[in-house]
Amino acid sequence: METKSRKKGKILLKIVSLCLCLVLIAVLSFFVFYFSVSSGVRLNEKVLAIAGNGNITIYSNSGSEIDAKFNSSNSKIKVLDLNPYTINAFVSMEDKRFFKHNGIDLIRIAGAFINNLKSGSAKQGGSTISQQLVKNSQLTQEKTYTRKIKEIKLALELEKKYSKNEILEMYLNTIYFGNGCYGIEDASQFYFNKHASMLTLNESALLVAIINAPSVYNPITNYDKAIERKNLVLKNMLEDGKISQDEYDANVNSSIKIYEGTTTNCYGQAVIEEVCDILGVSENNLINMNLKIYTYLDDSLQNKIKEQVASKSYTPQTDEKTPTLSSIVIDNKTGGIVAFATNGRQNPNTIYSQPGSAIKPLLVYAPAIEYGVISPATKILDEPININGYSPQNAGKTYHGYVSARTALQNSLNIPAVKILSYTGIEKSINFAKKLGIEFESTDKNFAIALGGFSKGTNITKLANAYMTFAQNGIYNPAKFVSRIENGNGETIYSHNKQTTQVMKDSTAYLITDMLIDTTKHGTASRLSDFNFEIASKTGTVGKVNSTDNTDAWSVSYTSRHTMVTHINTNESVKSMPSSVNGSTYPTLFNKGIISYLYKSSKPENFRQPSSVVLKDIDLISYQNNIVELAGNNLEERFRKTEYFDVANLPKTSSRESLKTPEISVYMFDNEFPLIKFNSQKNATYILLRDNGGGFVNLSNFTGTGDAIEFKDSQVKENNVYTYKLKAVLDEDEATSNEMKIFYKSS
Repeated sequence: METKSRKKGKILLKIVSLCLCLVLIAVLSFFVFYFSVSSGVRLNEKVLAIAGNGNITIYSNSGSEIDAKFNSSNSKIKVLDLNPYTINAFVSMEDKRFFKHNGIDLIRIAGAFINNLKSGSAKQGGSTISQQLVKNSQLTQEKTYTRKIKEIKLALELEKKYSKNEILEMYLNTIYFGNGCYGIEDASQFYFNKHASMLTLNESALLVAIINAPSVYNPITNYDKAIERKNLVLKNMLEDGKISQDEYDANVNSSIKIYEGTTTNCYGQAVIEEVCDILGVSENNLINMNLKIYTYLDDSLQNKIKEQVASKSYTPQTDEKTPTLSSIVIDNKTGGIVAFATNGRQNPNTIYSQPGSAIKPLLVYAPAIEYGVISPATKILDEPININGYSPQNAGKTYHGYVSARTALQNSLNIPAVKILSYTGIEKSINFAKKLGIEFESTDKNFAIALGGFSKGTNITKLANAYMTFAQNGIYNPAKFVSRIENGNGETIYSHNKQTTQVMKDSTAYLITDMLIDTTKHGTASRLSDFNFEIASKTGTVGKVNSTDNTDAWSVSYTSRHTMVTHINTNESVKSMPSSVNGSTYPTLFNKGIISYLYKSSKPENFRQPSSVVLKDIDLISYQNNIVELAGNNLEERFRKTEYFDVANLPKTSSRESLKTPEISVYMFDNEFPLIKFNSQKNATYILLRDNGGGFVNLSNFTGTGDAIEFKDSQVKENNVYTYKLKAVLDEDEATSNEMKIFYKSS
């Protein structure tokens, strides 16, 4: 009879055997799966040889090729020409055992697997430098097990055919460093104005930091984040024994000077970023995909704008330092961005600045008109105010009394804007502007936003999108760079379909446009008043705190065909701009150059008035008393003024009639005093005047009843000639009757 211990041993042996069988089956299954998937997969050395040169072709709307790269020559460098710490920086951060493994790092894969299990996500991968190289140059970007198997197969094959130095060289010459820099040589030239062979330890670590997420760790736009990541690279190098403690200490706390002398190819870069967003891939993964990208770029217009951007005529020059100037033009019909240029070093869409008064139509006037709070004719008292300690001032610190909403917007007055925002409500106005793509922070719920004072601000594309909504009858349609994408087989894998949303009434859009046309004709954008077609415009200026200088100047202009925004702002070299740099000056002159070029051979159509808007006469007498009323049928032309209204928000009609010129009659009856008779007008005041040779004197006053009035003059003397006339007054209008003479003699 078996003992209990022997029984337990047999059971344990069976369990172990079963586990071994399961492991063996899993291993065999893996190898079967591996060989079935990877069978026929071969390393394409021709593709590998041109990796980094890119299989992407970008076209303008005329079919010509455009470049997205910082350096179109795509400079290469030999790995042996690099400093050892440059190589060590990349290896420490990207693939610690690069020089030890055969293309696959099982230890790293296991570590990533365990960490992903702990975190409950799949954030960490185990790709080596070899795997990254073959993935970016040989495979699609799908995230599947089959693609991973192919990646492993190709990485192993890569390691058999090429040395470690050759693999590292191909990797460093193809990886993307942001801002149109493909390869370490381009990146070194762009960020530091030097060859990659001359990189310092600190600079090398920063370049490694960038490749993890080029847009996130862009040292031009996110310097602090880039430095934080750079310090992590240095820490890894210290832990790996690649640098000493002294080298770490000397570099971890030191800043890095980023070169300011090069200009980014912002249109091409914006295209790449948009394609990545459309396809859901990273820029590193995109660069070797086989794609044809068709854009809305207008070659001739782009060249014109680039010429203006480079000219010193549109930016102030201080000590040979130039502020950043950026401009965008959108075709309203297609929603395509036809021109996009800057003299700066970053994509203008990454520059978020306060918009100043350029926000007023979007955040203040449009929602107030949309919700029936005001009309263009509404009067607002422009006066000093204090709202819970907030005391804004107009430019020039002057006040104008009662002004219409139209005049307030035309002259960009601040007090009326703040008051109108208070009438509509901050929450309601913010929600309206959000539908136009304007972003706000939770801290922005205050009246300063009426003047553009909000936390994050906006960029030129978002501002252009919002204003284009007015030109498009209240339809919001975010503009795009890319019209179509084709794969290597010529198949269209993306086509831009306008994503339209009616975010405001067409009446609101038209009324704002009509008010902004007045801004062009008579207001802050009057430098555009020379054109003989309709242009709607708004300017914006942001002042520097506790200074007369400015930090930002905006000009937005749109016609029925195009929308454009020009923005001038401070940068690392130019900390502030003189007061002469404001929305009305340089950026508006820049837009004038664009408009002249756009419509040199044909002019755009006028904006179409929708049926929801009517042109009505208002009662000028009521209006002088700051009340908006429609003119009654009997009001004379001289007391009328035309204004546009939303048919759903018409003011009441005045009951006022025009003052009629009175007529008097004088009768003489036997043994009676002179009798004066006249027909009165209701609510009018009548003054009867008499002259007997010494000038007219007031004889009596009457209030009109609408009926005939009689008056007997008992103050006359015999044998005298008397002349009578009647003066009528109604509100601020006056009229005088005919004169009547009599010879008084009693019988």
